[in-house]
This record gives sequence, C-alpha cells and structure tokens, in this order.
Amino acid sequence: EDYKKYLGVDLKVIHISQLLEQLIKENKINLKGNKDLKVTYHDSCHLGRHAGEYEAPRNVIQSISNLVEMENNKENARCCGSGGGVKSAYGELSNSIAQLRIKEAEDTDADLMVSACPFCKLNLSQNSDNLEILDLSEFVFEHLDSIDLDKDNDDGEIQ
Repeated sequence: EDYKKYLGVDLKVIHISQLLEQLIKENKINLKGNKDLKVTYHDSCHLGRHAGEYEAPRNVIQSISNLVEMENNKENARCCGSGGGVKSAYGELSNSIAQLRIKEAEDTDADLMVSACPFCKLNLSQNSDNLEILDLSEFVFEHLDSIDLDKDNDDGEIQ
C-alpha cells in the first residue's frame, strides 16, 4: 500500500519466507529434507508482530526438518534484544535479552535455531556459545537440491 500511496506504483511486496513457501509449494525449489534435524524458529518482531506473518517461515522449515516450538512463540515470542536501537544504546541489556532467548531455544533440544531477520540472527549468534543460528534463506540454501523457476510457467515469472 505504501508504494502506491507514496510512489504511485501498484505492486505487491512479499517477504522472502512467503516467496520460499510459494516456490516450494509449486515444486520450483526442491529441498533435501532431514526429519531427524530438530529446528526451532525465532519469531522476529518485524515479521511476526508487525507484519503478522507466522506460518510461512514455519512451513518452509517443516518442508525440510522437524520444527520444535519454543515456549514463547508467535504473538508471544520474546524479542531478540537488538531492535529499536537497543543493541547500540544498551549493549549489555541487549545481550541479556538475547541470552534469555537462546536459553529458551536450548530448552527445546533443537539442533539449531532459524530466524528470518538479519538483526535477530546477528544478535542471537553473538550471544550463543553452543546453538547454531541461521537465517531462513541460509537454512534453505544448505538443503537446496534443485531449482526450476520456469517449471509449469511459460513466461518465467513467479506468480
């Protein structure tokens, strides 16, 4: 809506998690699954509470691995501690908040944590000694088998 309002351009913008979910459903991306791999997902403030998107990243993760939820998830997920300038203004507080979230993730016995926000990934990674943190796109890339964006689509456009 903002692009149309401010720039006069009518286009739909979607998050990478939504695009990946769509491409997986359309079999344009084929992934190497590992259902023995336990992954927990960190809901970022921007994608989750601001944009209301909770399912697309989970669907992508579940197409590859076993999703294990943290106690506080979706609308009730804890912040990673880096947003809103907290990381730069209150570094110790930011680290403490991130460490609480890492502990919650470790309590799930997950093999790794995935986030769809680069700020969350950075702050959580900087505060984790044992748990690997990946961005959703990194996680997909690590499990990528093949890509065929032209599949069942004559013009090559992603719908």
